Amino acid sequence: MSSGKKKTGYDQLFNIQKEMSLILNDFTSTQQHLQTLQHRSIDIALDVFETDEYIYIRTELPGVKKEDIQLYMLRDVLVIEGEKKLAYRDESCAYLNMELQVGRFKRDIEIGKPINVQNIKAKLENGVLQVMLEKISDRRGRRMDYYSIS
Repeated sequence: MSSGKKKTGYDQLFNIQKEMSLILNDFTSTQQHLQTLQHRSIDIALDVFETDEYIYIRTELPGVKKEDIQLYMLRDVLVIEGEKKLAYRDESCAYLNMELQVGRFKRDIEIGKPINVQNIKAKLENGVLQVMLEKISDRRGRRMDYYSIS
């Protein structure tokens, strides 16, 4: 219903300013949300299993490129780290909902058995990373029996 009061140029300008503020707030909050997403850490789930000859580690990394993954050993710990980046960025719209995970990830997997660190194989296929660790006999040698000293 109209109040009967005629809108002045000032009222119209005020309404335009109010609408522009809402648009800018939506844009700013979307930009801040995207920046937050890029700097957060995400968890990755693993399956670890073994055969007589190998230890296998499998994880799902959909949308991650192999050049964005680092794989290395620190003593007896296998480290998988990398980043899942935003696949697209449409700055002309305000996202209403963002559930896809993006950000850095890192997992340390303690390998409780001796492996051949010179022969670690990894393959990224269809968003699944599989690491194959070749088992070896204990490189630390046999256990020595203790003798009492008199």
